[in-house]
Amino acid sequence: ERKNPLGLIDAFRRAFRRDDPAALVIKVARGSEFPADLAVLGEACERNGVTLIDRLMPRDELLGYLADAAEALD
Repeated sequence: ERKNPLGLIDAFRRAFRRDDPAALVIKVARGSEFPADLAVLGEACERNGVTLIDRLMPRDELLGYLADAAEALD
């Protein structure tokens, strides 16, 4: 909630149409500790074609995703 993922999804949908070559991935950790919040976020992601990742991941894996995203911008 403090990073306003629902606002991010709204802004993403306003900025891009579903057929635009753009993707949004939201990564959370320990979402199971807040099941009601995770359910709301999951439903919003599903409705808007956003990928939700809810797990801890090693730093190198996370950096790999960031590198892939940066490469896609080139």
